[in-house]
Amino acid sequence: MKLIKKIVIASRNPAKVGYYQSIFAEVAGEVLGLADLGIEDKSAELGETAEENAEIKEKLHQLYEI
Repeated sequence: MKLIKKIVIASRNPAKVGYYQSIFAEVAGEVLGLADLGIEDKSAELGETAEENAEIKEKLHQLYEI
């Protein structure tokens, strides 16, 4: 049994999603990207760092039941 049922990566970039799939393969049942969930909305990347942009995307995607 995996420790984590599902991880959603806030990206449509297949290479980025694949990277995280390989990292979390041992602990997560599923690692999905936005395209896997049919999410087409795009957030503006207005943050000064990748972390800030990830937080902006996370807030946008909280609107979806994942």
